[in-house]
Amino acid sequence: MQARYENGDIDDMELQRFNEQHDAEEEKEMRGLLGDDRYVQWDKDRQLTDMRRLKLSPEEADALYRLKKEFQQTQADLNRRMQNGEIDEADYNDQVARAQKDFDGKMKNVMGDDRFTAYQNPDDGAAGSLKRDLRALNATDEQFSALLQAQRAWNEKRAALNKKYPDGDMQDEDYAAQIKAIDVARDQQYQQALGTNGVAMLERQQDYNYQTLKRYETVWQLSDAEVDHVYAAIRDYRKTVDDYQSRAQAMEDSGQDVDWTAVDANIQQFGRQVQQGLQLFLGVDRFQKIRRNEIFGFASPEVAGH
Repeated sequence: MQARYENGDIDDMELQRFNEQHDAEEEKEMRGLLGDDRYVQWDKDRQLTDMRRLKLSPEEADALYRLKKEFQQTQADLNRRMQNGEIDEADYNDQVARAQKDFDGKMKNVMGDDRFTAYQNPDDGAAGSLKRDLRALNATDEQFSALLQAQRAWNEKRAALNKKYPDGDMQDEDYAAQIKAIDVARDQQYQQALGTNGVAMLERQQDYNYQTLKRYETVWQLSDAEVDHVYAAIRDYRKTVDDYQSRAQAMEDSGQDVDWTAVDANIQQFGRQVQQGLQLFLGVDRFQKIRRNEIFGFASPEVAGH
């Protein structure tokens, strides 16, 4: 029928009627296969998929399912009336908007303000990702809530800033300063919730290099202490290079001449030194096995002779 519609053989009303008939027949057949109770349970799970993270009670789930079905029926009725020429498109839009407002108000009464706001502003999996990261820390529900709130606030502020500066450039002093302030505010909230050690542990859980080292520690014959040592070397290298490049950029921004060729040469030399230290620590075989998996990311040629 969709192909016939796209080919121009049927009009909007015929397609709409077919879809309604198809859905009604599908529901009737599934109810016959499952029975009314099991069908309702299956349909409820499907309808409330986007609300699973809200921890609804059975009573709340039942109420929200009824509200959703009623709203869908209202939409279908209005659409049918518009297709039949009983109301025009403007009336249809007005009535759908009123029905949506009524539906939202009833949902808010069932959910409460906080959960309704969370439902209206999905986190695209951020809550689940944060919970997985915090699981290794044995974080409390209060700590999880505090960090999730900080993360959402950070996302909202960054989004608002990017709207204000659609061509955001870290070379823009005002943009860079506001980005830094947003990051500092989030970091302070993390520090208050977890403490210094907790923040360090969370950083590890969110770091691809650390997770990769842990995932393959048996294959690469690493102990937990060796994983920590290698990760610390990589982390410290990145921080040192970032700080060095930032200082050089700040000098150039202030009007001083910067020899970027020398800056790059110094970074490469530092990378070679760190690699040599890790090779001595791990031995050639383990070092090369890890290096082949591009874990180190040093801005330097391979260690000489290897």
